[in-house]
Amino acid sequence: MVVTIETLVKEKKVKSAQTITALGCTYCQEPYKKMWLFDGLLYLQIEHADGLHYLNVVPNGDSEDVGFLYNLCASQEIHFCPMCGRSLSDETN
Repeated sequence: MVVTIETLVKEKKVKSAQTITALGCTYCQEPYKKMWLFDGLLYLQIEHADGLHYLNVVPNGDSEDVGFLYNLCASQEIHFCPMCGRSLSDETN
């Protein structure tokens, strides 16, 4: 039996994903935790809507703190958790 690097990497990824899922990533499990950036000026948060997952970029709501970032809001469809790498496309909620 020949063991390749690819096989070892694949097995490691599967085991890591199983461990993370078992422990529960707080960013990709409901209720979705906020990922704060830039000393609390912005946060990223996963949202589940219409059977799809989105990563939202949201300012903290205080226009004095955020300044020019206040009008920044963005949303992007995602298929994996940016924190743990777990696939979100397999979920059926």
